[in-house]
Parts: sequence; structure tokens; C-alpha cells
Amino acid sequence: MPIDEWMRFIQIGELPKTVNYTTIVLPKINNFSAGLSGATFDSKRNSIFFTSSVEVTNDPVRDGEILGSFVGEIKLSEPSRFEWISRLQDDSSNFMVTKLESICIPAEKNHSTVCYFVVLPTTTMAPLNYSH
Repeated sequence: MPIDEWMRFIQIGELPKTVNYTTIVLPKINNFSAGLSGATFDSKRNSIFFTSSVEVTNDPVRDGEILGSFVGEIKLSEPSRFEWISRLQDDSSNFMVTKLESICIPAEKNHSTVCYFVVLPTTTMAPLNYSH
């Protein structure tokens, strides 16, 4: 992609003409939209696993009160829809009021994908096993 197209995107938000993209609408909590907070590529599933969080703010840079987070998967074969998306819950199925900042997949073993999440405000890494 030409650098001048990227610069126009960074400076004024004009989308590059040489890039194919799909718009996906993230969920809301209390009428505040989720924002993408992290993503990682899973080559085995040809998917993007992502995290998104909802904060009480209208500014994408300034933090606000945390309302909750989501984790989901988008198959690259069907990028216009979620394969699945779920609001973060505790062991008792109560919605958690925490912020997932990022996600990574360090390894895959025995048909299981292990995802690690960076969780705020504690900034700890929390593992989640996802079997497929």
C-alpha cells in the first residue's frame, strides 16, 4: 500500500482505497459501544480472536468507567460476521466488570487453543482454554 494513503488515513481518517475491509459493529453495554482492545491471529483456525471493552466515555483515547468486556472470534473466510462473541462472565455466570486489554495465543496443543488475556486494572495474564 502506498505510504501516502496510510498518511491520509492517520492524519484525516480517509480510508485507503487499495485495502479491502469489512465493517463489524461491536456490542453495547448501557448504550455505550465496545471498542476493540486487542487481537491475535490463529493460523490453525484461520481466525482472528479479539477482545473489546466498554467504557463510559465518548473519547476513544481517554479512559472512562469500565462497564465490561467481550471476547470473540472472526473467521477470515466470513469476515462480515462473528463466529462467536461472549461477554466476560465469572464462574457464577455473573457479568464481570473488568477490562480485557489484549489477547495472545502462544501455543496450540491437543486440538486446544490456549488464549492469554491482559486484564485491567490488575494487568495480570489470565489463561483461557478454548477447545475446537
